[in-house]
Amino acid sequence: MPKPTQPMNNASNIEQQLPVECQWLHRLINRRSFKISICVIVCFLNIVDLLVDWYFFMSKATIQEVN
Repeated sequence: MPKPTQPMNNASNIEQQLPVECQWLHRLINRRSFKISICVIVCFLNIVDLLVDWYFFMSKATIQEVN
């Protein structure tokens, strides 16, 4: 008897086992463009956070009185 050639972890098989309400979400998350856009957004927010922290650190350092 020949062994099945189809992999057990096929995304379409997993997607078919999910309820209809979850299939669209599974397809969205598995898209490469979605993953790249989330990565870009996270990196952008980290850079903005670093700039804001640097601005407040520099403004606090220049305003402090010297005794």
